[in-house]
Amino acid sequence: MVAPTLIVLMRNGYVIPVRVSCARHCGQKATECWITVINSILPDCKYRHITFTMPKEFWIIFQYNRALLNHLFSLSANTLISLAKKRGLTVSIFAALHTYGRQINFNCHIHLSIAEFGLNQQGKLKTFSFKFGLLMKQWRYGGINLLRTHYPILILPPELKTEGTSL
Repeated sequence: MVAPTLIVLMRNGYVIPVRVSCARHCGQKATECWITVINSILPDCKYRHITFTMPKEFWIIFQYNRALLNHLFSLSANTLISLAKKRGLTVSIFAALHTYGRQINFNCHIHLSIAEFGLNQQGKLKTFSFKFGLLMKQWRYGGINLLRTHYPILILPPELKTEGTSL
């Protein structure tokens, strides 16, 4: 038996943590279990997948300050939620945090899926689309703002402890 996986869902602006626990012998069974749980919770519609990445220069800062990783969920989701609210829509989102890339290197990023439709104030489904460039601009601004806000309490890696140094 492996430790339960924590899945974070955003619904109506609220974070809903869902624990999924599966006895598994391989990744395939865990994936099937996860899909079953998610399908029972989320609306039955098409989803668009987006990967929110951090510049590689920031990876080491997040590696030394793992508590900041929790903020990446709300940062990525709120980037989309704010765009949806401007159109009067409530959207369905689920996200997963990955801290390592394919090369088994620390590479923090969020995989997020958003329903292609949102509910308007009358409860009717409306198509939700957005400009990718605007979305990424807001994401980058949010990431930099996150680091600026937490700068006084950040644990800096040795190579950044000297003022004026860069990676």
